[in-house]
Amino acid sequence: MKLLTACSISKDSGSYLVGKYLTDSIRKTGIEVDYLSTFNSKPLKLYYLISIPHNLFRIIFKKCDIAMALKPYPNTTYPLILKKIMGSKIVLFIDDLDINTKKGIINKILSFTLNLPLKYFDLILVHNTNLYKLVLELGIPQEKILQIEQGVDLNIFKEKTNKTQIRKKLGFNEEEKLIIYTGHLNVAAHLEEIIEAFKIFSKNNTKTKLIIAGGGPDEKKFKNLVNKEGLNLKVQFTGYIKNQNLIADYLNIANACVVYYPAKEFNKYRSSMKIREYLSVGTPTVCNDFGDLARFKDYTYSFKTEDKIAFSNMLKKAIYSNDGREKKGQEFVQKNMSWEKIGISISEAIKKC
Repeated sequence: MKLLTACSISKDSGSYLVGKYLTDSIRKTGIEVDYLSTFNSKPLKLYYLISIPHNLFRIIFKKCDIAMALKPYPNTTYPLILKKIMGSKIVLFIDDLDINTKKGIINKILSFTLNLPLKYFDLILVHNTNLYKLVLELGIPQEKILQIEQGVDLNIFKEKTNKTQIRKKLGFNEEEKLIIYTGHLNVAAHLEEIIEAFKIFSKNNTKTKLIIAGGGPDEKKFKNLVNKEGLNLKVQFTGYIKNQNLIADYLNIANACVVYYPAKEFNKYRSSMKIREYLSVGTPTVCNDFGDLARFKDYTYSFKTEDKIAFSNMLKKAIYSNDGREKKGQEFVQKNMSWEKIGISISEAIKKC
């Protein structure tokens, strides 16, 4: 059996990375997998225009038994409909609120364009309970939907013993208290709130640094914000990091890691990969209590959403007086969220569809 997989967005995005983990986990079950390469994001949304003929040509002429799209965008879903006409089974993986009905004529047209192909797919994967309910509401039969976990590569995101050497390699000394954020720097990063809370915290904690590990289209905007707030000596940007082992190194030397979801509708449909990676390494993790993040409240230094003072206080507690709750979180993630385990369930569902 051969599986062909195509991601709807650029290779410097979190979704493309999730696709790599997902396809690698399926490959380990014995299914032959071809994950189509793509290119980095382009300015002015040119990526989507360029990717339509790019994906169409490759999807149509690649032989496979099953074809899978990551995210329900027309640049992959419509070519897959043609692939189904040619005899392949087709699968769709939805990882956030890309399918919805928004107000306004233009948004309704866009939503209709996204939703129209769904009924033709043989299997739809989601990793969020709210997404599962939404797909059901769109009229997709329950037997065609499989809810999976957002996964972690436990071979990469694991606790390391040589943390002093890693700090030295990355240019940090033992006295520095490091707060780490990892991710693609786009509109969904929500770094404004993290920077604001860090500014409050760092006033009385002079030996702390905020490390932004990652790059993206909004990197310049966030750097300008840091400069505007007078934090340029306390906040360090690494730029885009392709090597996930290096990301794991940063997590291992962190005194605390952070993630934040504002209480907005679309964040109800997200499942945070970063919080799972933080906990898998065993790092004290600070987050708010909204959406998927609330699921980890017993393992994180959690605070009420939009309370920046509480955010700052939890940073202090995680760094200077943590109680080890992250170790229970580490055990929870490693037991339930391994990509290898997820790959087995996906492979079984693919073979039956």
